[in-house]
Amino acid sequence: MPRTPGRAALRAAVTTAADVAVYAVACVLLVQGEVLLSVLVWLVAVALFLLNALPVPGGRRRSLADRVAGTSVASVRLSRFAATRRAGTS
Repeated sequence: MPRTPGRAALRAAVTTAADVAVYAVACVLLVQGEVLLSVLVWLVAVALFLLNALPVPGGRRRSLADRVAGTSVASVRLSRFAATRRAGTS
């Protein structure tokens, strides 16, 4: 889990840039008639998406965005345990 809201914001920015912003640039280029450049930018977007997503199934389960931001995602089981322990319920 992010240690500070700033890290969470950085993770969100990296994920957005990798998943949305580059695709948007490719779409704008396509609308402007730059078909070849649009395809090249789209290929870069796909590569960024794969670079971000492919490390997740690995041992550490951290995406490129997690590594850049210095964050990690806690499992639901761990979060639920921590929440019930703090609240004093079983």
